Amino acid sequence: FSVSAAPTTAGIRFTVKELGDDTPSLLRLKPGTRMLLEGPYGVFTAEKSAGSRVVLIAAGVGIAPIRAILEDCHPQQQPIRIVRLRNEREFAHRAEIEDLVRSRGGELHLIVGPREWFSARDPFTARSLGAMIPGIADRHAFICGPAALESAVIKGLRKAGMTSTNIHLERFGV
Repeated sequence: FSVSAAPTTAGIRFTVKELGDDTPSLLRLKPGTRMLLEGPYGVFTAEKSAGSRVVLIAAGVGIAPIRAILEDCHPQQQPIRIVRLRNEREFAHRAEIEDLVRSRGGELHLIVGPREWFSARDPFTARSLGAMIPGIADRHAFICGPAALESAVIKGLRKAGMTSTNIHLERFGV
């Protein structure tokens, strides 16, 4: 599970994917249920970009924290959102994300297909990323997804000229 909206005084929203022993009980909770939370762990927030232009890259359950960062972005940050999906049915919060991207003057790129498809076409090479992301070297990148995706994206971003200090990762698990 992960925070999937910017926290407010009214509450906090989580997106839960049923994995492991504990998440099934979370899925049975009713909205408004009082809970005791521990953490937060990590510092994966839009503040790291210091108002710079951003690119947000997510796959799988990584969509949730990236959605929360998108909500905190401002139009001058020209957010570019890249989402890797096996199929379009797994795109959690799609309508919200499309509205957020549009209201912030950003772009949304979907990369859809089975993993085997990517052995022939790597969408995360420096060239591919550069075609999707204008001014790539001067942006801040926020990445959340499986380790293999993170590695491929980081490699492509670095080859495209982005510094490692502008690359921010959210790794699941405490």
